Amino acid sequence: MAIYHLNASVGTRANGQSASAKSQYIGRLGRYARGAEVIAHVESMHMPDWAAVGSKRALATGLAYWREADKSERANGVLFRSIEFALPRELTAEQRLALAREFAASISTQPDGGRLPCTLAIHSLGKDAANPHVHLLLSERINDGLCRDKSMWFRRAARQGADPASGGARKADIASRRTAWLSEVRAEWAARANKALAAAGHEARVDHRSHDERGIAVLPDTHLGPAAAAMERRGVASKRGRRRRERAKVEHEIRSQNEDAEQEGQPLRGVRQNALRPGQFVAGGKVGWAYKPSDTFIRPVRRNSDLDDELEAQDRERQRMERARAIAGEPKKPGEWVDVVRANRYREQLGKVARRKDGTCEIEIRGSGGGFMIDYGGRLEFHRCDDLTAARLSAVAAQAKQWKEVEVSGSDVYVRQAASQMSAQGMRVVAADPAQQKHVDAGNAHGEARRRQWQRDQQQHSPLAPHAPAASYQEHFDVH
Repeated sequence: MAIYHLNASVGTRANGQSASAKSQYIGRLGRYARGAEVIAHVESMHMPDWAAVGSKRALATGLAYWREADKSERANGVLFRSIEFALPRELTAEQRLALAREFAASISTQPDGGRLPCTLAIHSLGKDAANPHVHLLLSERINDGLCRDKSMWFRRAARQGADPASGGARKADIASRRTAWLSEVRAEWAARANKALAAAGHEARVDHRSHDERGIAVLPDTHLGPAAAAMERRGVASKRGRRRRERAKVEHEIRSQNEDAEQEGQPLRGVRQNALRPGQFVAGGKVGWAYKPSDTFIRPVRRNSDLDDELEAQDRERQRMERARAIAGEPKKPGEWVDVVRANRYREQLGKVARRKDGTCEIEIRGSGGGFMIDYGGRLEFHRCDDLTAARLSAVAAQAKQWKEVEVSGSDVYVRQAASQMSAQGMRVVAADPAQQKHVDAGNAHGEARRRQWQRDQQQHSPLAPHAPAASYQEHFDVH
């Protein structure tokens, strides 16, 4: 099935990129030679005469030209523009080569007849047999046919009215109109690919326009990639596969809502994606992930202010929970400890304690790059710290508050590690989100095994530390 894919990027010395390294990569030369089995064809076009040096493969990749670009192009200049595009699988190898050459010649030809030096590499063999694509490396220096050596080529062009040969090769007007140029390139590739498909007798067509521009009310798809696709073929659910299935479910809900709205004559309303976190969409009470976020509206969704408010509230809560890792247990006063011995262990890991206006305590976590813990009394939240640190502190805090049963929420890694740490201390741990209970069960099993081993090793010692009267943060830390 023919698909549209075209990605453009720019390489500059200021960003630490190298034109020669890029040409060696797409041509699989030097340190990239191990992947040479994917190469179906490599050639360079419109190169100046001085670049015709080196081995046959180096000539094909234009290596001499791109090395000189790295060496002589201005520090703030563009070394290359890279265009990667997918070839239709319906075409034969010969038809793909002809199509790629035709497209490269078209976009490298300037209105005044000059041509941009470029290197074209087709990857369609070996592991890329099912994903034929082209890497096109484009220079912005125009080859106008005048004789210049490499020392002159990358200099500034001659001023208007002067002899062009007295200066370097002119630069194409791409940077000043890069958005329009890219739109033209994308449209050009779609037109030429469709023309080649029609000439070969295939009905498949590609379209460079977005769903919004085409008036199609579907959510952006999730690209599986080779690793996730292989997992799905083996029957193993992958994260990207789950996102794709969630997207299909939400799309079905949107279509159902649209049908109901049309039958009832109700107005339609979209949900603006950029009102949420980038890449996130909400519909039908579900939160999922889109592969490519959009600033346009997802259409159609029935207008329902109550539903909109509920979805926004759910999204705010989800965002807050994703930023924090939390445990909850028997309510205590914010800042109150029961087990003073274990509370004192925080001296090395916690810093300043601040009382907040709402009566809660905010405690700095040392060595976490700005992390902090908030004590709500019956709930502790850990912000801006890694999962392992939060899990370790969760176990100590739960002991200090003498919680026997704890509910955890946060990332999968956190809930598993926190369950392991706390179950090793004899606490019962459950997940706030039922979908994460499997991770908690795995952590509980690991913690119980550690606890039993520790009990066997310490049969003569009590596993519980002595308890002291209740204490508060003020008695053990500096409160500011």
